[in-house]
Amino acid sequence: MPSGPTKIIYPEDRLPVGQNLFAGLQRVLAMFGGAVLCPLLIEFDPNTTIFFSGLGSS
Repeated sequence: MPSGPTKIIYPEDRLPVGQNLFAGLQRVLAMFGGAVLCPLLIEFDPNTTIFFSGLGSS
């Protein structure tokens, strides 16, 4: 159970700029780990994984 007041953020709401930049950076780091680092570790072409990541998210 969270302590203190909580605020519900709906999909149509916008976060403040600082929180939005932090969330964007978090997503870039998560994408880098899954789409670039893992293929490099298993000697697979990262361009292919990025292409199919984009294709799957469109």
